[in-house]
Amino acid sequence: MRNLGRGVCQWSPQQQTWKAWTASNEPGYNRVVAIAQDSRRGLLWFGSEGGGASSFHLARRKWRTYSKDNGWLPNNIVNAIAIGPTEPSVWLGTDAGVVALDPSLP
Repeated sequence: MRNLGRGVCQWSPQQQTWKAWTASNEPGYNRVVAIAQDSRRGLLWFGSEGGGASSFHLARRKWRTYSKDNGWLPNNIVNAIAIGPTEPSVWLGTDAGVVALDPSLP
């Protein structure tokens, strides 16, 4: 996957095509500035400048967005993502401080 400034794009070598996800079909915002992989859960994490953080479940191909709007974050600018070895396993660097996130919570 990579960011072309228009959301997140994934290259399919078998089909020789790009799949694009934008704010209209997830992730939460088009300007992605941080990416991390959570191998234990099979998730890719994306931090954005204005839409919070989004996780993408690789096997299920489903998105989930964490933002100020839905009560998960203090603001919607996520500049850094780190995956820790224990719970809470996702650490997000926001413009309002660091957030420890447990993605297994509903």
